[in-house]
Amino acid sequence: MDINTFDENQLVTLPANLYPNIRWQLNKNIKTILYSIIKKQINNIDIFSLEHSMNNYNDNGYNINNVANSNSDNGYNINNNVASSNNNDININNEKYKAEHYSCQLQGRRQYMEDAHIIFCINDWNVYAVFDGHGGDSISEWLRENISKMLWPILSIETSPNVMMNMLKKTIIRMDKNLFYTNKKPSGTFTGLEEGSTLIVLLFNTIKKHAYTINIGDSSACIFKSDAIVFCTKDHKPNDPIEKNRILQSNHKVYFDGWGSARIDGSLAVSRAIGDFYFKIDNNDDYMGIYSAVSPEPDIQFIDLSAESGNVYAYVCSDGVTDGLPHANIVKEANIALEKETLKNVCEIIMNKAYILSMDNMTLILIKLL
Repeated sequence: MDINTFDENQLVTLPANLYPNIRWQLNKNIKTILYSIIKKQINNIDIFSLEHSMNNYNDNGYNINNVANSNSDNGYNINNNVASSNNNDININNEKYKAEHYSCQLQGRRQYMEDAHIIFCINDWNVYAVFDGHGGDSISEWLRENISKMLWPILSIETSPNVMMNMLKKTIIRMDKNLFYTNKKPSGTFTGLEEGSTLIVLLFNTIKKHAYTINIGDSSACIFKSDAIVFCTKDHKPNDPIEKNRILQSNHKVYFDGWGSARIDGSLAVSRAIGDFYFKIDNNDDYMGIYSAVSPEPDIQFIDLSAESGNVYAYVCSDGVTDGLPHANIVKEANIALEKETLKNVCEIIMNKAYILSMDNMTLILIKLL
């Protein structure tokens, strides 16, 4: 069997109605076969074409200008075209980034691409965001098209870190709630009940030299220097004691699959997400919000970089990257390559190495902050 002819679609075309433990055991067997092939031909792998862009993202590629001007229902509807508005209303500048960056995105061994990402500026803020969809790409694409609208009112004012963190948290929680109610049909049913997405956003103020991270799920943001990791987000997993307690309190269970990964009711491997409303409704189909099995509550962190000397880098990525290459390895590989390579080359080096063992969609944004 040759890796170039191996049918990777087998990994994702298993019947959805199979009992979760059986389905994941089958996936395990298929992956074991693929791993053995990869290890034998590791030196001969010619990876793929990376989809990437440098510094400028045009409207057609990323719909940055397609931002709703009000909080109307249409603005939150997954299946609607979001109302457009003049860029000056939101003061988004997509051409004058104050921090050098490069992004790579790869469908990988999945049948569909469900990752989405966006990079934009609002006033003195550079914003880097990755959304890893599951069950489909509706939620991740909706987040990409709407996140700038959500953040603009907050990033347009001067405030303290504590106030900023509180506003960011409330905004994200309210966003998920509005998304639920504006897509709930009069009959009480919801379209896209089983679709969801992680959310990871890095906000960097280029004047004050500080950053915030907004994290829901298992996508990641990491800030590092040549000699150390300055900061890294924590994944939200069902086997975490705090997460597991909330899951059990909402009348759901945590099971382990054949890979040893904890999953809610044997299916979902993250304990916080946007969407996934099947896990957010009670017996009366009422929205449970942050008390549900899959909470929309984000972790917000403030990182002050104003006293840092030397170069400081960061990356934002989906878990497809860290599944193939843990954070410590990413930082090690990046620091070695950054001594003589451009951000573009470093980004692609990391993606190539992560691809070897990753079975997921992969998105990576690499940034030179200072």
